[in-house]
Amino acid sequence: MTMEFKYLEWDSVFFSLKIGRIDFENSAAIVLDDILDKACNNGFKLIYLFSDKEIPHLSRHTPQLYDIKRVYEMDLRNHQNSNEIIADYNGHADEILELAYQSGIYSRFRLDPNLPAHFFYSLYKEWTVKSVNKTIADYVPVVVGNDDHEAFGTLKIHSDKAVIGLFAVDQNHRRKSLGRKVMQSLINYSISRDIKHLEVATQKQNLEACFFYEKIGFNIQSETFIYHIWL
Repeated sequence: MTMEFKYLEWDSVFFSLKIGRIDFENSAAIVLDDILDKACNNGFKLIYLFSDKEIPHLSRHTPQLYDIKRVYEMDLRNHQNSNEIIADYNGHADEILELAYQSGIYSRFRLDPNLPAHFFYSLYKEWTVKSVNKTIADYVPVVVGNDDHEAFGTLKIHSDKAVIGLFAVDQNHRRKSLGRKVMQSLINYSISRDIKHLEVATQKQNLEACFFYEKIGFNIQSETFIYHIWL
């Protein structure tokens, strides 16, 4: 398969910026600059470069590493179901936006200084709104305290697995086992739908999240190095 760039319509429309993607192949490294020159000539401003391993400095366009995406998976077939499921959230998306923003603290859309700050906030607001209205999520458990929202998660059921989208515990309410409470509810909900595998992704640099997922029984399935190349 020849390495090539492809147009990302959703990203381009949402950010009003022509954005593409390259899935990097070592055998085609020598032509990376040629591909990027072609993308530049076609009006692309930003290219996401995805690779299954860290790549050396191969391009005069200077790829910048902003994310090492780590995907975790849990086998639910022998998992204990406590039957405790937090009620699905029926409030307004704005009330849990701060939790959503905290979940993306290591997002490449937040870390790339070439992207205006409002890009990150707009993206995570869109993600939250579409999760709450069930466009991209089936279940949204939220722990509500006396005066604020303390923890939440979002879950999408697919035919063979359930995928956690957003997951966060408010920075003022950590070390109270709220993350475990939300995660157990996500697990129980998945089991109740006869799902065998639960998946969640985070950034490798998010050490606290990685430690939490591994401690409760998730196993690493893959790592993807994601670079941004501005043209």
